[in-house]
Amino acid sequence: MSCPEIAYPEIEFKWFERGGLQFQVQFINKEYMVQQELQQELQQELQQELQQESLYIKILRMMLGGKALSIKEISEKLGQKAISGQLNRVVRKLVYDNLLARTIAL
Repeated sequence: MSCPEIAYPEIEFKWFERGGLQFQVQFINKEYMVQQELQQELQQELQQELQQESLYIKILRMMLGGKALSIKEISEKLGQKAISGQLNRVVRKLVYDNLLARTIAL
């Protein structure tokens, strides 16, 4: 008979005698909390990516008019009080994807 710790290192095995012929056995998943935390983290990342994607599309739609806009103007049109880090990341991605070009105001 093999030892449970060797066969299943992520499962903790406990047993208790309850008197007479009664006993209780517990199998505890040691990684349960880690799995929950990972799932929560992945969910937050996905939500952030989806928000970023919608910002990506909003900026593209703004640029369809053909008029050059500064990041500050884009930020104002989006109703932001200041230029956010997320806006900067999305603009960089649009430039990287060759959908937006940086220009210098004259």
